[in-house]
Formats: sequence, structure tokens, C-alpha cells
Amino acid sequence: MAPEGLFYDSMKWNAFLQYLIDINYNVIIATGESGIDANVILCIFGDEDTTNHLALTTTKDGSPAKFDKDSILEFDLKAINVGKVNSFFFVNN
Repeated sequence: MAPEGLFYDSMKWNAFLQYLIDINYNVIIATGESGIDANVILCIFGDEDTTNHLALTTTKDGSPAKFDKDSILEFDLKAINVGKVNSFFFVNN
């Protein structure tokens, strides 16, 4: 049987490794009545962490992202596991 400290250290190590593992996010964006003619960046906030800025340049089907009026775009993004998603924001530049 492992000493209690060793067990605790291995639990911390496993939690740290889980933090480093990227997961997939499926993001669907409906533009509505106004389009965006700019680069769009997404940031996802969770109860455990926040993603880096994720550039939305290529859709799930591999086509360039065009945020035209009344369009629906789908993205598959890979980023750190933020835990339960609380909020997100978009930035266009």
C-alpha cells in the first residue's frame, strides 16, 4: 500500500495531465441579420480554465469562414479543457 503522500502526489499529477490534454469543441454560429466582414476570434470561459484566442478561419468542412448575413457556420476546435463552459466571447478585427 502506498504512503498517503505518494497517493496525493499521483492524484495531483493526474489532474495536471488532464489539464494539458486538449479536447474538441463543436461550435455553431448563426450570424442573423448582420454579417461580419472581418477576422473572428473566440475565447471560451469555463469553471476550471479559459482557452486562448481561437481564430475562426476554417469551417468544419474545410472551407474558409465567411460570416455573411443569415449564415450558419460550424467549427471543430481543439483547445484545453475548460471544465463546464460558463461563457464565451467573440472578437472581430
